[in-house]
Amino acid sequence: MQFDDAPKRARRKVKLNDIIISTVRPNLKHYYYFSEVESNFIVSTGFAVISSKMINPRYLYYFVTSQFFTDYLTQ
Repeated sequence: MQFDDAPKRARRKVKLNDIIISTVRPNLKHYYYFSEVESNFIVSTGFAVISSKMINPRYLYYFVTSQFFTDYLTQ
């Protein structure tokens, strides 16, 4: 499916080592780390896509999935 043909809620592009985290009810802990991804992969706008530029992406994943960070987002 082409990006322009995707549903309006599917607008977040994802690439290798990206992390997605739900922006809706983050206390439910819906997140994922992309250790593999197909080209032009997209996800719902209900997720924030986090890309690591200056930090190990796995470390960043463990931080954003920690209870500390989840509590912060839930506030």
